[in-house]
Amino acid sequence: HLAQVPQFRKRTQANQRFLDVYRQKGVRIEANLESGEWQAGEVLELVESTASRIKVRARLSGSSEEVTVLLGKVILTDSRFSPSAGYHRPRSRRSRSRSPGVDYAREKGKSGAALDE
Repeated sequence: HLAQVPQFRKRTQANQRFLDVYRQKGVRIEANLESGEWQAGEVLELVESTASRIKVRARLSGSSEEVTVLLGKVILTDSRFSPSAGYHRPRSRRSRSRSPGVDYAREKGKSGAALDE
């Protein structure tokens, strides 16, 4: 969905502050799959072979299926790394975003259908 591309770019930037977390096996995430659905899973490894196209290899919850998704299509759901657990990574500079309240590293944002409206 092209309407979601800016959201995926923002999420990639947000997630780059958490690369150390995504390098840990077993971290709980949700991944946006080809179908556009979000599905829970856990990190197997961070694939950093191409710096501009970092991916997460994950095992989906409730199955043995493994997927590899771009960093911009992953959100961190592991409670060990939540802001309430004291795990906060502030932006290095003041955000000029029109949506400063969205934590793209942890929130799904708007669905493709909502963006199409």
